[in-house]
Amino acid sequence: MPSDVTALRDATRAVLAEIFDTEVTIERFEALAGGASQEAWALDATILEPDGPQTQVLVLRRDLGGAFTTLALSREAEYEVLVAASEAGVRAPRPLAFVDD
Repeated sequence: MPSDVTALRDATRAVLAEIFDTEVTIERFEALAGGASQEAWALDATILEPDGPQTQVLVLRRDLGGAFTTLALSREAEYEVLVAASEAGVRAPRPLAFVDD
């Protein structure tokens, strides 16, 4: 795994450990195809829960920098829309967190 991917994986693991407030390991971390203004990564995160380890399949979306148009939502606004949709019962990805790095 290239060092920049390793660094991203390690940073993602650290953020997840902070979010879940426990030890987290990442079993799979692979780039998803497509996306001109964002990267998307599929990962399997194992979270050490009190009743045993639990694995969650997650997707990390990350800006590449810049934007195609000023009309596009910011990532933070997009996150808030997904939160509202999820809470309203709309079938949408359940957002876990927004991290502005």
